[in-house]
Amino acid sequence: MTATTKDHEERPRAKTAGERQRHPTEVRRQLVVDAARDLIADKGLFNVLIRDISKACGVSPGTITYHFKSLDEVLMEVVKAETADFYVPLQESARGSGDPTRNCCFSSRGCSARMRIPAGTG
Repeated sequence: MTATTKDHEERPRAKTAGERQRHPTEVRRQLVVDAARDLIADKGLFNVLIRDISKACGVSPGTITYHFKSLDEVLMEVVKAETADFYVPLQESARGSGDPTRNCCFSSRGCSARMRIPAGTG
């Protein structure tokens, strides 16, 4: 085997039609956002590239740019998802009580638990 043949075998190749998976736009976007979230947690916000996200979710960089205008849009979707994951449980626990004072206590307890602040210190 020559060096040229060996290099050719190790190079990434396009997926065949049988290897490709078709997903609706909403599903594909969510897969990209989930992969970006994991990468941000591992590498940090400013060390994540479209190329990294595409590799993590098994699609081409072109697929990501088809579904998102830019890396900034992907990152904004991650922030929106994280914000919703943080605030929705707090809002639900506050709404569950009929007492406004208790609502405030639930919200502050939930907030301190999510931010890992011991109750009574923050």
